[in-house]
Amino acid sequence: MAYEVTAEMTSQTGEPPRVALTILNIPGEQVLRVERTVSGETTIVPRARRVRASTAVLVTDFFPGLNVPTTYVVWVGGQAMATTTITVASEVGWIQDPIYPDQAIPVSGNHVAGALMLTSDSLQEVNYGAGGEQIRTLGSRYGVVIGANRSAAQNVVLAGSSMDRGLDAKIRELVAQAAVLVLRPLPEMLPLPGVAYLHADFTDSPFTTHWGGNLARFTLSGNLVQAITAAYRSGLATYQDASTVLSGYTYAQVAALRAGLQYVDVHKDPTRV
Repeated sequence: MAYEVTAEMTSQTGEPPRVALTILNIPGEQVLRVERTVSGETTIVPRARRVRASTAVLVTDFFPGLNVPTTYVVWVGGQAMATTTITVASEVGWIQDPIYPDQAIPVSGNHVAGALMLTSDSLQEVNYGAGGEQIRTLGSRYGVVIGANRSAAQNVVLAGSSMDRGLDAKIRELVAQAAVLVLRPLPEMLPLPGVAYLHADFTDSPFTTHWGGNLARFTLSGNLVQAITAAYRSGLATYQDASTVLSGYTYAQVAALRAGLQYVDVHKDPTRV
């Protein structure tokens, strides 16, 4: 039977869990697209819009939902060829850079060592703006609405406190360049969807650090936006991943296959052949 897909959660201590998708029985060279559905919302898995492969390929999703079902569908042309569903377990939520997914911090509503603890100011309310524009027409008491659908959640606020200088530094590093962040909340962190993209302002409040204390607070506030599907520029591929994929090649063959690639191309996917 052509096209089989399996999903396996992979995780290391201190890193956000991810999913390794293995697509097998690909008949000849094909161009694949892999989509992810979480909480009823579907987007393309980053770096999986146009995957050229034959026989088998490994696709890594750095942003699966947490503690909710995540469904993957493999498309060839306009036809769905294989599907699988996995539930990734996690005790904390995660905030990540969509381009550098190894830049990540854990978040929790409880006291969890090494995680940013959300305060009561978080997610108190969000706004779903009415799209379109009202126009009053001559002779009618009612306005006519021209325009768009209702927006996704706006005025989303995530406020957290920290007593850990190391965590503070990681938070500041994470938001230094990324204007859009990936939110992977736990299901109880309503009303966010299972995977969300937040275009947010960042407020840094080092409450007591000026006087030798450890208390700092951080606030992200903004609107949910379209998913970032651009390929990530760094990853968490292991030596074992590279060994598994490249075991049938010599060094000269790998060098020839990668001729013309830049270092950054190899860095973001060392398993590429």
